Amino acid sequence: MVTVLSAGWVWASPVDDEVTHAQYWREQKNSEWQAANAKQQDAARQYQQAQQKLQEAQKAAEAAKLELDKQSQALKKATDALAQADSRLDKAWAAADAERKKKPQ
Repeated sequence: MVTVLSAGWVWASPVDDEVTHAQYWREQKNSEWQAANAKQQDAARQYQQAQQKLQEAQKAAEAAKLELDKQSQALKKATDALAQADSRLDKAWAAADAERKKKPQ
């Protein structure tokens, strides 16, 4: 309801003021909601991307672990072969030393 005074001024009733204030307040809250909604969607997108990167990293870690196990086995075989070669060389040197000691100089 609008009241018109004789001086030509228009005064809004308290109810009209409340409607206007409520409209502005709702617009402000709607803007805040839109901002919060946009931030939530960004956070959800970032979370999804992080989850995907985590899965990719886990797959890469599993592949690296398999390669590490493979290379550890290869190192163990090479270490065993080196130990056998050392043993054979020690025996060969011992035999050579024994042979030299038998020969008169």
